[in-house]
Amino acid sequence: MRKRYTLLGILVLFGVLQLQAQDPHFSQLFNAPTLMNPALTGMMNTDARVSIQYRTQWGSLSTPYKTMFAAADFAPLRYVFNSDDIVGVGLYLLNDKAGTAELQNTQAQLALAYSKSLNGQGNNYLSVGGQVGFGQQRLNPSNLIFDSQIEGTFINTSLDNGETMDFSGFSYMDVSAGIAWSYKPEKFTSIYLGAAAAHLNEPQVSFFGDGSELLYRRLTAYAGGEFRVNYTLSLLPRAFYQKQGPHSELVMGALAKFKMTQSRGYKELSSLLLGMMYRTSDALILIARYDFNSFGVSFSYDVNVSTLNPVARGYGAMEVAVVYRTSFSSGNSYRNRPMSCPTF
Repeated sequence: MRKRYTLLGILVLFGVLQLQAQDPHFSQLFNAPTLMNPALTGMMNTDARVSIQYRTQWGSLSTPYKTMFAAADFAPLRYVFNSDDIVGVGLYLLNDKAGTAELQNTQAQLALAYSKSLNGQGNNYLSVGGQVGFGQQRLNPSNLIFDSQIEGTFINTSLDNGETMDFSGFSYMDVSAGIAWSYKPEKFTSIYLGAAAAHLNEPQVSFFGDGSELLYRRLTAYAGGEFRVNYTLSLLPRAFYQKQGPHSELVMGALAKFKMTQSRGYKELSSLLLGMMYRTSDALILIARYDFNSFGVSFSYDVNVSTLNPVARGYGAMEVAVVYRTSFSSGNSYRNRPMSCPTF
C-alpha cells in the first residue's frame, strides 16, 4: 500500500513539473488571432474586436482540464492618418487549470502591431507585432498525497508534506513577436500566412526557484485563405504548425462557408461555416460556426484518435468561442470604406 501511494505521488508531481514547460492549446486557434500571432493585432475590417474562448478536455478524469481565453484589440489610429496603414493595440488574458493538483497558469499580454499597406489599396498588408506581459503559475497541494503523510495503511493529510517546493507559485516576464502577410483581392477571396515566436526570453518556471525548468520558446507557423466557389459558397482551407521544446503539433483542414442572407456592402449579414480539421496522430476536430452581423459563435469537438483514447474513455475536448466586431464610425475610414482584411 505504501509503495503504491509513493509511486502515485511521484507520478503526479512529475507530471505537474513537466506541464510547466508547455502551453495549453486551442483547436480553434484562428478564433484567437492575437494569441496565434501578435502581428495580427488590429488586422480586421472593423475598428475593434473582442473574443472569448473556453476549452475543456480529459473529461474522463475527476478534474478535467479547463482553459479560458479573452482578448480585445483595436485600430485606434485608423482615422488619424490619411493612410491605409494600420496600428493595432490589444490585450489578452489566458487562464488554464489542469489536473487534481489544480496547476494554474495565468498569462496577461499587451500587444502592439503595425500593418503596412503594400499597394495603397487597403487589401495587401505586411504586419509586424510584439507582445509583452507576465505569467503566473501556482498549484494546490491539499489535493495531493505525499509519502510523509502515510502512516501504515492510513493517510493523514494533516501531517507536513515534507516538500521544499514553493506551492504558492511564482511570476515571470514574457515576450513574444511575429510577422504576417495578408492579401484580399476580392470580397470572398483572400490568402494569409505568418509566423510567430512566443516566450522569446524563455522565462524560468520552476517551483523550486533553482532555474531547473524553463518555459520553452513556442514557434508557430500558419497559412489559410478563402476561395469563392459560387455566389453562396466559399471554401476556407487552413493549417497551422506549433513546436515548443520537444512537443509539436500540425493541424490542417478546411471549412465550407455558406452565405445565409444577402450582404450589404462590406458587411455579411449571416453565414454558416462547417468543417473538419485533423491534428496529426491526435484528433479529428469537428467545427461549426455561425456569423450574424457583428457576432460570430463557434463550437468544436475533438474526436480522440490517439493511443490515449482508451484512457480518455471516448471523451473528447469541447471548445466554444464568441467573437464580436464593431466600428466606431459609419464611414469606418478616411475613404469611407473598411480595410479589406481576411476574416479569421
